[in-house]
Amino acid sequence: MRVLGLFLVFSTMAMHAAMAQEQELKPVDDSSTALGSLFGGNASGITAVKVVANTEQSITLQVSVKGIQGDATALSGAVLNKLKKPLADVVCESRKLSAGDGTAELKFQFKQGNGTYKSGFLESYFVSLTLTKKEGILGSLDLGDDVLGDNTVYAFQKKWRVSGSASMIIPVVLMPFKSAATLKP
Repeated sequence: MRVLGLFLVFSTMAMHAAMAQEQELKPVDDSSTALGSLFGGNASGITAVKVVANTEQSITLQVSVKGIQGDATALSGAVLNKLKKPLADVVCESRKLSAGDGTAELKFQFKQGNGTYKSGFLESYFVSLTLTKKEGILGSLDLGDDVLGDNTVYAFQKKWRVSGSASMIIPVVLMPFKSAATLKP
């Protein structure tokens, strides 16, 4: 009986350890990726993207980059819907990258907007990451990150929990089981 109990404990721990491993995202080949690499000149510089934290209202991505030249390079991201349009309710702060190789963490956070939601979840299907160089003649123009930067789209489906929706409220009716006098310490 003890052996069976130990086996169940270790198998449960192994399952949780397997689920806790980082998930690596795969790039999606599309026209925006091709245009970004065409305008950027060389390859993206992003070598790997991993999900290191995933909650109902946020995700944290670890982005590995190589060959960054100059300190005026920034990494930004956006969460996209099925039509590859950015979801305004999920925000991400851009990160400045130092020259050379390294990693950077991008945190995407759900921020409830003024709009109403039809369900308790907001669905996203892709993550777009953009490396922008803010140096040179075109760097001073504010044309948007996706025009001057190397843009790469990754497949990542997620349901973002919408806070405060009526579908999340569960009414619970409490009923007494026994009286206080019948309960034993």
